[in-house]
Amino acid sequence: MKKLLLFGFGFALVLQSCMVEQFSVNTTTESFQNGGKLFGESTKGLKKNVDYTKSTTIFVLGVNIESDYEINEMAKKIGAEHYTIETKRYLIGNLCRYFTGSLVDAKRVTVFKREE
Repeated sequence: MKKLLLFGFGFALVLQSCMVEQFSVNTTTESFQNGGKLFGESTKGLKKNVDYTKSTTIFVLGVNIESDYEINEMAKKIGAEHYTIETKRYLIGNLCRYFTGSLVDAKRVTVFKREE
């Protein structure tokens, strides 16, 4: 019974880490047009800080207390006028959330450069 409960908790934790949201800005590329509905869009074959950039945002009681970059700065960093913003939870952020009783949360933000 303990193994089943532990497996269920682990499975729920992994599924929670798959929450992905995408927003298109000044582009004809629709959200999730390039896949990634479950785990997020793949960065395989893309160059970091050229085709995309990542940032982690930490929230305490729902208030953004720490962020590497603002979205506009991230887009400027990669020289993107057309881009897609992807926000997703990840395993470490979910562990922080569960062990602090949802007081602390973390999300990863990725900005993908688009041609149009």
